[in-house]
Amino acid sequence: MNDALNRGIQTFHQLIRRSWADVAACASAGTYDGQVSDWLQGNWELIVEASLPAGVHLEIYGDGADCNPRSSRVLFPDWIASHRVVCRPRNQVASLEDVLIHTMIDADRPLPFEEFVTMRERWYAREAPFDCVLIDDRGVERVLRLSDVEFELEPVSPEDQ
Repeated sequence: MNDALNRGIQTFHQLIRRSWADVAACASAGTYDGQVSDWLQGNWELIVEASLPAGVHLEIYGDGADCNPRSSRVLFPDWIASHRVVCRPRNQVASLEDVLIHTMIDADRPLPFEEFVTMRERWYAREAPFDCVLIDDRGVERVLRLSDVEFELEPVSPEDQ
């Protein structure tokens, strides 16, 4: 299942990298602030989630969508997440650099993936080239280099909902 996940994530990553200038230009001309998040979430569902076996429903991508009043999902607003995407070190190293605050973090546990980002000066931004990943490390935002991680699925427990 991780091969399908990584193929789906790679395809999604390529789409947002190649389309970002056009998406950002359209969004800046629009009147609805959530349209980029809706676009990201919809494509996450259509590309990544759809590449996985039936019944595997992922946690939202980034901020999720605002287009459905009862859910942060686009296509199936009633679905509840069964799995989350987590990051693991690509080369089996014991720690990874948090490029946001330039410190090493233990990589002996799954690190929940939030979204692709880019570091700009001293903070991250949602913009191309999307060469980093934003993770949630026990409630703390951290940024890792995309080249340092690979992706896996982890079941979501009911108390995480």
